[in-house]
Amino acid sequence: MKNDRRSFIKMAAIAGGSATMLPLVSSCSETKAKNIIPDYSALDKTLSLPVLRKELFTSPVIIEKIELLQDRKNFICRVISKDGAVGISIGHPFISMNSYPAFLNILIPFFTGKDARNLDELIYSVSETKVKNQGIPFCVQLATLEFAILDMLGNIAGIPAGNLLGDIKTHEVSIYLGHHLGSFRNFEPKKSLELMQKDIIETKAKAVKLRAGLGDNLASDIDNAPGRTEKLIRLAREKYGDEMILMMDGNGSYSVKEAVRIGKILEEYNYYFYEEPLPWDWYQEQKQVEQALSIPMAGGEEEFGMHAFRYLIGNEVFQVIQPDLFYFGGTGGGVWQTTDAGNSWTNISDGYFGSSIGSIAVSEWDNNVIYVGQGEGTVRGNVSFGNGVYKSTDAGKTWTNVGLKESRHVPRIRIHPKNPDLVYAAVLGDLFKSTEERGVYRSED
Repeated sequence: MKNDRRSFIKMAAIAGGSATMLPLVSSCSETKAKNIIPDYSALDKTLSLPVLRKELFTSPVIIEKIELLQDRKNFICRVISKDGAVGISIGHPFISMNSYPAFLNILIPFFTGKDARNLDELIYSVSETKVKNQGIPFCVQLATLEFAILDMLGNIAGIPAGNLLGDIKTHEVSIYLGHHLGSFRNFEPKKSLELMQKDIIETKAKAVKLRAGLGDNLASDIDNAPGRTEKLIRLAREKYGDEMILMMDGNGSYSVKEAVRIGKILEEYNYYFYEEPLPWDWYQEQKQVEQALSIPMAGGEEEFGMHAFRYLIGNEVFQVIQPDLFYFGGTGGGVWQTTDAGNSWTNISDGYFGSSIGSIAVSEWDNNVIYVGQGEGTVRGNVSFGNGVYKSTDAGKTWTNVGLKESRHVPRIRIHPKNPDLVYAAVLGDLFKSTEERGVYRSED
């Protein structure tokens, strides 16, 4: 299989000529560390930070009225503030149909009369305290109301709702085709793929999610027909080609052993991620599968508890991939960052160091930690050198020289996947004479 953007995102580095580029998050590590107690400090710090930009609103925004309107199978939420501001959202169709009483009996009484500026606290309180009502049906209703409140606040502030949470980095969000749930499990693979092909042509989709196993969330290891999933995996890649991003959703079909077997086949055919091969709440077993595979694991959509979701992320059961954020190091150009997949770039090393860049490494454990090795790695007559290794602990806002000042050329840096203080550097030293600083170096601090 030839390299494409999927494999590009997952690579630890791409080095060529006089430049090096790395993604912010590597989707897997070559060697998976085991039996290491996770450090939740970075996650807990993030959890403590505010989400809504309350500073945009100097006066209380009291929620005076909440309505849930129904048009056939569609549910529309309308929120009205005491000052007459309005926000609207549309709920999930068939889940809303089954769970709308929770909206009427729990959410409307809880949110009416409250200050919408306290949305962070309100969402957390109602979701964590209503323990007898938790689950996807309740979360769907809560999300419907949350979006309506954000729409109302955006109208008050005169900005898109996204800007209430931070800067909008990506103005277009790509989606994948993941429908035809029944057909992908009940039809022969060839017929299922032909059905999806019609929609691919119509929508010009570049990504498709397929369905594996029986989808019973019982780890039954049963397929509708012997070998159907394996055949589907292979035929989809043959039919849609190497450029199509393919994903697979197991919907809890497999035990650990069978999930790993299917995952190996997905890796062989270059699938992008593997979603929920085991029942959604089998946390330790999900981790076992993740450790046995290199394909990124996806899941968590059924998880309604913040503490359990914290476990899934802290233990890297599922991988968080942010393909729009990259770093670039150039010969004589310093380090640059893009947050929009290369549409625009910002220099983040000016004022701290210049010279040529030989390597960049971003910690998988804490993405704020970045190491930069100076000095280009190409051996030629006209070569630019540097003065060691620089480190940032705040995603490139500030930098510190952490040593190897006489190394001149550091073409490779690797960070332990679960310990950003354990780092290895490959040092060329002076290319034109004997030098003491040459070889592989390790730092544990």
